[in-house]
Amino acid sequence: MSNALYSVALPLPRLAPFTYAGTPGIALGSRVLVPLGTRVVTGTIVGGSTEEVEKIREIIEVLDDEPAFPPEMLELSRRVSDYYLCSWGEVLDAALPSGLTPKSVIIVEVLRSSSPQEIETITRSAPKRALLLSFLQESEKEFRVDQLQKRF
Repeated sequence: MSNALYSVALPLPRLAPFTYAGTPGIALGSRVLVPLGTRVVTGTIVGGSTEEVEKIREIIEVLDDEPAFPPEMLELSRRVSDYYLCSWGEVLDAALPSGLTPKSVIIVEVLRSSSPQEIETITRSAPKRALLLSFLQESEKEFRVDQLQKRF
Protein backbone atom coordinates (compact mmCIF):
# COMPACT_ATOMS: atom_id res chain seq x y z
CA MET A 1 0.00 0.00 0.00
CA SER A 2 1.43 3.37 -0.98
CA ASN A 3 1.63 6.37 1.32
CA ALA A 4 -0.62 9.39 1.07
CA LEU A 5 0.65 12.96 1.43
CA TYR A 6 -0.78 15.20 4.16
CA SER A 7 -0.58 18.89 5.03
CA VAL A 8 0.31 19.14 8.71
CA ALA A 9 -0.03 22.40 10.64
CA LEU A 10 2.67 22.69 13.29
CA PRO A 11 2.73 25.13 16.22
CA LEU A 12 5.54 27.17 14.68
CA PRO A 13 5.64 30.72 13.29
CA ARG A 14 5.46 29.44 9.70
CA LEU A 15 2.29 30.24 7.79
CA ALA A 16 2.33 27.28 5.38
CA PRO A 17 1.67 23.75 6.65
CA PHE A 18 4.37 21.11 6.20
CA THR A 19 3.96 18.05 3.96
CA TYR A 20 4.39 14.55 5.40
CA ALA A 21 3.71 11.04 4.15
CA GLY A 22 1.51 8.61 6.03
CA THR A 23 -0.85 5.71 5.64
CA PRO A 24 -3.97 6.52 3.62
CA GLY A 25 -7.12 7.35 5.56
CA ILE A 26 -5.87 9.59 8.37
CA ALA A 27 -8.82 11.87 9.18
CA LEU A 28 -8.67 15.65 8.91
CA GLY A 29 -8.27 17.21 12.35
CA SER A 30 -6.27 14.30 13.78
CA ARG A 31 -3.17 15.09 15.79
CA VAL A 32 0.05 13.39 14.70
CA LEU A 33 3.66 13.13 15.84
CA VAL A 34 6.07 14.17 13.09
CA PRO A 35 9.83 14.65 12.81
CA LEU A 36 11.06 18.22 12.46
CA GLY A 37 14.83 18.45 12.25
CA THR A 38 16.11 16.58 15.28
CA ARG A 39 12.87 17.02 17.26
CA VAL A 40 9.53 15.28 17.29
CA VAL A 41 6.55 17.66 17.38
CA THR A 42 2.78 17.38 17.47
CA GLY A 43 0.89 18.67 14.47
CA THR A 44 -2.62 18.52 13.10
CA ILE A 45 -3.69 17.08 9.74
CA VAL A 46 -5.33 20.00 7.93
CA GLY A 47 -5.62 18.54 4.46
CA GLY A 48 -4.24 16.31 1.78
CA SER A 49 -1.24 17.45 -0.21
CA THR A 50 -0.14 17.21 -3.80
CA GLU A 51 3.02 19.24 -3.20
CA GLU A 52 6.11 17.73 -4.80
CA VAL A 53 8.72 17.31 -2.10
CA GLU A 54 12.20 16.01 -2.84
CA LYS A 55 12.74 14.32 0.53
CA ILE A 56 9.47 13.48 2.23
CA ARG A 57 9.41 12.53 5.92
CA GLU A 58 6.97 10.08 7.45
CA ILE A 59 4.32 10.67 10.10
CA ILE A 60 5.56 8.82 13.20
CA GLU A 61 2.25 8.22 14.94
CA VAL A 62 -1.42 9.22 14.84
CA LEU A 63 -2.36 10.33 18.36
CA ASP A 64 -6.15 10.37 18.08
CA ASP A 65 -8.66 7.58 17.45
CA GLU A 66 -11.20 10.29 16.59
CA PRO A 67 -10.12 13.67 15.16
CA ALA A 68 -9.31 16.26 17.84
CA PHE A 69 -10.80 19.00 15.65
CA PRO A 70 -14.10 18.71 13.73
CA PRO A 71 -14.27 20.35 10.26
CA GLU A 72 -16.04 23.43 11.65
CA MET A 73 -13.22 24.02 14.17
CA LEU A 74 -10.58 23.57 11.46
CA GLU A 75 -12.31 26.20 9.32
CA LEU A 76 -12.70 28.62 12.25
CA SER A 77 -9.06 28.18 13.29
CA ARG A 78 -7.89 28.76 9.70
CA ARG A 79 -9.88 31.99 9.56
CA VAL A 80 -8.45 33.12 12.92
CA SER A 81 -4.97 32.33 11.58
CA ASP A 82 -5.58 34.43 8.45
CA TYR A 83 -7.08 37.33 10.39
CA TYR A 84 -4.30 37.53 13.00
CA LEU A 85 -1.48 36.61 10.58
CA CYS A 86 -0.22 33.75 12.69
CA SER A 87 0.32 30.14 11.78
CA TRP A 88 -2.59 27.73 11.62
CA GLY A 89 -0.65 25.33 13.84
CA GLU A 90 -0.26 27.97 16.56
CA VAL A 91 -4.02 28.62 16.58
CA LEU A 92 -4.79 24.88 16.75
CA ASP A 93 -2.26 24.43 19.55
CA ALA A 94 -3.86 27.26 21.54
CA ALA A 95 -7.32 25.73 21.01
CA LEU A 96 -6.35 22.43 22.65
CA PRO A 97 -7.02 21.91 26.34
CA SER A 98 -3.84 21.88 28.42
CA GLY A 99 -2.37 18.45 29.01
CA LEU A 100 -2.85 17.15 25.47
CA THR A 101 0.82 17.28 24.58
CA PRO A 102 3.13 14.76 22.94
CA LYS A 103 5.10 14.21 26.14
CA SER A 104 2.12 12.30 27.50
CA VAL A 105 2.67 9.60 24.88
CA ILE A 106 6.45 9.50 24.52
CA ILE A 107 7.86 6.51 26.37
CA VAL A 108 11.44 6.18 27.65
CA GLU A 109 13.08 2.85 28.38
CA VAL A 110 16.63 1.52 28.66
CA LEU A 111 17.58 -0.58 25.66
CA ARG A 112 21.05 -1.55 26.88
CA SER A 113 22.30 -1.68 30.45
CA SER A 114 25.39 0.34 31.24
CA SER A 115 28.23 -1.04 33.28
CA PRO A 116 29.22 0.61 36.58
CA GLN A 117 32.33 1.97 34.83
CA GLU A 118 30.18 3.61 32.13
CA ILE A 119 27.90 5.13 34.77
CA GLU A 120 30.96 6.48 36.60
CA THR A 121 32.29 8.05 33.40
CA ILE A 122 28.91 9.64 32.65
CA THR A 123 28.67 10.89 36.26
CA ARG A 124 31.86 12.91 35.85
CA SER A 125 30.63 14.81 32.79
CA ALA A 126 26.83 14.73 33.25
CA PRO A 127 25.74 13.81 36.79
CA LYS A 128 22.02 14.40 36.17
CA ARG A 129 22.04 12.11 33.14
CA ALA A 130 23.84 9.44 35.14
CA LEU A 131 21.24 9.71 37.89
CA LEU A 132 18.41 9.34 35.35
CA LEU A 133 20.12 6.40 33.65
CA SER A 134 20.70 4.66 37.00
CA PHE A 135 17.05 5.18 37.94
CA LEU A 136 15.80 3.75 34.63
CA GLN A 137 18.11 0.73 34.86
CA GLU A 138 17.08 -0.05 38.44
CA SER A 139 13.37 0.30 37.64
CA GLU A 140 13.54 -2.04 34.63
CA LYS A 141 10.34 -0.59 33.20
CA GLU A 142 9.34 2.18 30.85
CA PHE A 143 8.17 5.66 31.85
CA ARG A 144 6.39 8.52 30.14
CA VAL A 145 8.43 11.71 29.78
CA ASP A 146 6.01 13.66 32.00
CA GLN A 147 6.49 11.08 34.79
CA LEU A 148 10.28 11.52 34.60
CA GLN A 149 9.96 15.31 34.57
CA LYS A 150 7.96 15.22 37.79
CA ARG A 151 10.44 12.87 39.45
CA PHE A 152 13.57 14.73 38.36
